[in-house]
Amino acid sequence: MFEHWNNPTDRQYSRNLRTGNGIELVFISSAPTGVENTVVDLNRSWKLSQNYPNPFNPITHIRYSLGERNAVSLKIFDLRGREVATLVDETQEKGEHLVAWNARTHPSGIYFCRFAAGTHTETKKIILQK
Repeated sequence: MFEHWNNPTDRQYSRNLRTGNGIELVFISSAPTGVENTVVDLNRSWKLSQNYPNPFNPITHIRYSLGERNAVSLKIFDLRGREVATLVDETQEKGEHLVAWNARTHPSGIYFCRFAAGTHTETKKIILQK
C-alpha cells in the first residue's frame, strides 16, 4: 500500500476512497523487476542504539539488543583510539540491555562507544559536554 501525494509541499492528497479528499490507496500486485526478496531473521539481529541523552553530562544510557545469547563487549574510546572504559565484557542473554556510563572523571569531548557481539560490531559517536 502506498500514499500518493497530489501536492507534497502542502501535503494534499488526490482522494480518499473516492470521496475526493485525503489519501489515495494504491495496491501493487507484484514486486518491481530486479529486486530480490530478502528474509531477515529479526531473532538473530544485534543493534546498538544511540546513547541518551547525547550530548550528556555526566551520565548517559546506552541501549543494545541481542538476537541470541552471545559474548558481548561494550567499550568507550577517546578520539585518539584509547580505551577509557569497559562497560560490558561478558556473555549475555538474548533481548534488550541498558547500561549507564558515568563519565564524571573524564574531560568534555567526543567519544566512541563500540559494541561487539559475536561477529557483529557497531560504533556510535557520543559527546560529553560539561
